[in-house]
Amino acid sequence: MYMVEQLRKILKFGEDLEPMVREAGLPSGYIPLFLELRQTQSLSRECRPLNLKELDDILIAYWAGRYTAEQLSMLKAALIGDDSTARLFVKRLMDHQGHIRAGMNAKEAGLSMDALIKRGRSVNNSSSFYKKWAAVWIFPIAATILTVLLWPRLSIYDKFNFDQEPPLAFQTDVQRNLLEYTPLSSPVDSFFINGMKAYLACDYKQALNIWAGHPMKGKHERLIRLYSALSYIGLALSRENGNKQNDNNISRAITLLRGLGPDISDTERYFYALALILAERDSEAREQLKHISDPDVQARAEKLLPYVN
Repeated sequence: MYMVEQLRKILKFGEDLEPMVREAGLPSGYIPLFLELRQTQSLSRECRPLNLKELDDILIAYWAGRYTAEQLSMLKAALIGDDSTARLFVKRLMDHQGHIRAGMNAKEAGLSMDALIKRGRSVNNSSSFYKKWAAVWIFPIAATILTVLLWPRLSIYDKFNFDQEPPLAFQTDVQRNLLEYTPLSSPVDSFFINGMKAYLACDYKQALNIWAGHPMKGKHERLIRLYSALSYIGLALSRENGNKQNDNNISRAITLLRGLGPDISDTERYFYALALILAERDSEAREQLKHISDPDVQARAEKLLPYVN
């Protein structure tokens, strides 16, 4: 959060930019952008979170010299008003800095960002500095725009996997240390127990096969609905599937999670959002994430944000 706090100070206060950017640890190559954002007037009081694609679109438009005042205003409002956008923006600046360095020619590859900026600095005239900065950077930046456009998007399949550990552990009443506990002994209980054993061993296919024989009513109905959905998510994200042939698994997970009804918990809502992201239903996923209020679940939910376009 330190860089986010410093970024907001940069955008709000009229102090000298260079030492503020240096102290924040942000790329000094973006001083002209910070200057423009600082001078930008907000066109609306509304603050809408921006996703990764929207941030990239604005940065690329800025580099290409075809950005609009509306874009800068929208970016400034989101950076000041939304923590997730600000964190994603800082990360993207650092990523882009690496790409810009990689795009420089061999002669300039060893120069630091500061050295390249100083080459175009005018001590007495900030507008002259901006023009010289643009002249120094226009060609290497233009060379990297195509790289950024073709940059592989973050894939949720690369980061999320439940082959070794189930999405959500299950605890019995005994494990929760409740005083009253009645052993599970009926045939319906056996369906539930045996399926849960397979689920906890990450054998999602076996768990689903067992639960398929459950009458799906009574005291285990909600639990089987939830853990069946989690099993479908586990299959969809498994290395065996490798991001292929997952439409049925994802669709069934969404149907089951939606069937939990209006009393859905934050944890259940988190997995519902995960399933929606897998189905590329990003607007619905964002809506689910927005309604999560539990701090611990919110921390997990933030890790999903880079995958919501």
